[in-house]
Amino acid sequence: MAELSEKKLARLRKAMTFSSKKLQPFRRARFDAYKQFVGANYSDDGSAQKMPVNMLELATSIYLRQLASANPRVNLTTRDRKLRPTAMKLETALNHLIEEVNLGDSLQRVVQDALFSVGIMKVGLEVRDVEGELGITHDAGQPFADPVSLDDWVHDMTATQWNHITFCGNRYRVPTDWLKEQQDLGVSPDKIKPTDK
Repeated sequence: MAELSEKKLARLRKAMTFSSKKLQPFRRARFDAYKQFVGANYSDDGSAQKMPVNMLELATSIYLRQLASANPRVNLTTRDRKLRPTAMKLETALNHLIEEVNLGDSLQRVVQDALFSVGIMKVGLEVRDVEGELGITHDAGQPFADPVSLDDWVHDMTATQWNHITFCGNRYRVPTDWLKEQQDLGVSPDKIKPTDK
C-alpha cells in the first residue's frame, strides 16, 4: 500500500466525510425499506402500518430463492482429453473452496441488500491469518468474499461514473488490544484509543 503524506491523508478524510454525508439519504431510504420488510410485529422500529400479509417480505423471499438459493457450483470442461483429469481436480477444489468460504451465504446477503438499495461484496485474497476474535476468520492465501453493508460503505460521490471514482472502502471495527499489537501500522500504540462508534 502506498504511503500517504499527511496533506493527502487530510484531503482523503475530508472527501470521505463529504461522500459519507452524501450517502445518508440512500442509507435512510434503505432503512425505511427494511422497516417495511420486517413489518410492524418485528420490533419497535418496524413498519407503523400493520398488514395481514407482508407482500414485500414475500416478494423478497421469492426473488432471493431465485437469485441466490445456495452455494454456486463450478462445472469445468475441456476439449483436450489430456486435460480432463486436471479440469476435474480444479472443479472439485473450487467447489470445496466455495463451500469453505460460505459464498452462498455472502451472495444471499448481497442480493437481499441489492433488492433494497445496492449490494456490495468485498472480494480478495487474504495475505495473513485473520483471527476469529476480529469477527471474521480468513486463512492466509485463501480467497474471501464478504458482504459489506451500505451503512459501512463509502465511495467518491463526486464521480459521475463508477470507473472515475478515486476512493472506495468500508468501515469496520477491531479490538483496541489487537490493534496495539500490530507492528506495521506506523502508529505509536499509546496513540490508539477506543471509539464508541
